[in-house]
Amino acid sequence: MPSDSPLIILAGGGTGGHATPLASLHARLSPHHPSWRWRWMGEKHSIEERIAAENSIPFSPIFAGKLRRYFSLRTLVDPCKNLVGIFQVMWIFWRERPCLIFSKWWYVSLPTIFAGALLGIPVFLHESDSVPGLANRIAGRFAERIFLGFSSASGYFSPQKTEIVWQILCDRFTGERVQREDDARPRLLVICGSQGSARIFSVLLQAPEIFFWYDTTIILGTLNAEYRTQFEAYDVTVYDFVDPQTLADIYARTDIAITRASATTLSELALYAVRMCIIPLRITSGQVENAEIYCTQGHEILDERTFDARTLAMSIDRLASSSGDFETRDDISAAKTIESHIVSLLQRW
Repeated sequence: MPSDSPLIILAGGGTGGHATPLASLHARLSPHHPSWRWRWMGEKHSIEERIAAENSIPFSPIFAGKLRRYFSLRTLVDPCKNLVGIFQVMWIFWRERPCLIFSKWWYVSLPTIFAGALLGIPVFLHESDSVPGLANRIAGRFAERIFLGFSSASGYFSPQKTEIVWQILCDRFTGERVQREDDARPRLLVICGSQGSARIFSVLLQAPEIFFWYDTTIILGTLNAEYRTQFEAYDVTVYDFVDPQTLADIYARTDIAITRASATTLSELALYAVRMCIIPLRITSGQVENAEIYCTQGHEILDERTFDARTLAMSIDRLASSSGDFETRDDISAAKTIESHIVSLLQRW
């Protein structure tokens, strides 16, 4: 690859909901711009490293420290890790000469953004959530352009920088549904991620009647394998992890979903007009606010601190009996809007 070909740096990760949109953006744009080079910056042995490898994106591991807002002895070490990370990134940038940093979320993006700011490299930022986390609020100060997944997030950034594009979705998600037969059971999907989903699985096992009335598919995530045997005893379809094409096929056949409030997952389900029982993870920035926005569109929201088997079953039954049309939204255009801004920037490069 010629050294004068434009190089775009992808920064961020931490969770699947924030790493997969970066991979989706790469998958949508790279076939149309074969001369563009890509490199992903993230932590070693992380979900972003795995997703980068799965998508054949060159990956550079760097050090990064968390932005803790509680006391921990690690807080004394984290600034040092960030400083080391900044020097790591600056060395890579000096060799590679990138023209743009495209950042999502997570503390791991900050050393890359700080290094880019010191070297005068433009930063584009995508904020998925309705309420930005601390890392993105800091990153927004250095960004030339900020793309938003919710209009409510615009109040946290300079209005001259922001543009609402909604979410960056995988190109395999088309929104085309597969209709079930009239006598078939409603199809229920449980997709709550790996971290923080154990309570939902435990409560679900206390309401086994759900598996009788609903054709159920459960995506456990990589950290919850111990639940597989218990669910399979009820003739439930269980996955530990699914690839994007399999997930698209599952979405196309799903009527109702139990989910956390990751902005990306909510948007994917809404694209397929899936009715949602949303249980936001309260310790994660923006999830409660994301859920409240979707609740105004007719979806259900449960409080993770108080819900139980009875309230969960009642919520699913209400969604199943609802006759209204749930609002859908075409988020596929987000990548096209971002692409136009990247092309415009590269014309100045």
